[in-house]
Amino acid sequence: MRIFSIILADDEQQILYGMKKGIEWEKLGFRVAGVAQNGKEALELMEEVHPDLVISDIKMPFMDGLELAKHIHEDYMNTKVILFSGWDDFEYARLAISYGVSEYIMKPINYEEMQNLLMKMHEELDKEYNEKMNRARLEHAYMESLPLLRQQFFTRLVTEKMNKNELQSQIDNLKLEFTDAVYSVVAMKVGRGDEKDVLSELAVKQTIKEALEKITRVYEFGMSDNEIFILGSNKKHDVGRITRTIDEAVVLIERIFQSRISCGISVSREKIEDTTAWDCIIVDEAHEGRKLRICRHCMNRHLRHWITIW
Repeated sequence: MRIFSIILADDEQQILYGMKKGIEWEKLGFRVAGVAQNGKEALELMEEVHPDLVISDIKMPFMDGLELAKHIHEDYMNTKVILFSGWDDFEYARLAISYGVSEYIMKPINYEEMQNLLMKMHEELDKEYNEKMNRARLEHAYMESLPLLRQQFFTRLVTEKMNKNELQSQIDNLKLEFTDAVYSVVAMKVGRGDEKDVLSELAVKQTIKEALEKITRVYEFGMSDNEIFILGSNKKHDVGRITRTIDEAVVLIERIFQSRISCGISVSREKIEDTTAWDCIIVDEAHEGRKLRICRHCMNRHLRHWITIW
């Protein structure tokens, strides 16, 4: 059985002692984490123990049970409150409801009634904990799958048109930020003339990414055997600067990894959804031709938008 923590508050010491000692709390799934003789003391205990449940009398000095319930409602939303009152006052009951009080009970209450009430509260708390745990597991699973979901989103982004509402929904759900003024796309492919291990190829891609990150915001993903970098900036991209940056990285790549790459760069576009304009671009392997192939259907429309490197 799950054990929930509880604070008891009553200005009558005899009643407080009787509640603490006269109820088999652990058998009912509770542990008394603290006792208080007024609302102020109870609130100080709240900060220390963050209980699951508070049982309090309404009439207490310094701070009464209703004011205590109000503070708990505002600052400790996960804590449930039961209020006992010797006064059958509608206004008290109305305020208690507005402060999120779970139960408003008239005194006196016998042992059996108290036991049934605690069993009911334990069932409610248990249900809420299970729901939160299930949600936590789902959120954990979602966060673990986020890289794959982003990969799928980026692939769709550059290969098909997405309506504005769906695009924004995906951006929000995947915790992405596309607040830049302009965007460009760099498509890169590592040459396979020499057999390279996976780690070396990864290091080559990381070298390019790190170089680009020095001059702009970078969103990276793989598509087929190409590595795609979406570049975001608050000013129009200088293609020459991007080219020089990659050129410097390529010198390092050839020196360390003896690898070569093919790379294509698009012109700047103001909307992230316009990155689909490059959807027919295919980067050839870096051999003697050092060329970027564009499908015939898009040649007239896109050829001037792309340059080739290496």
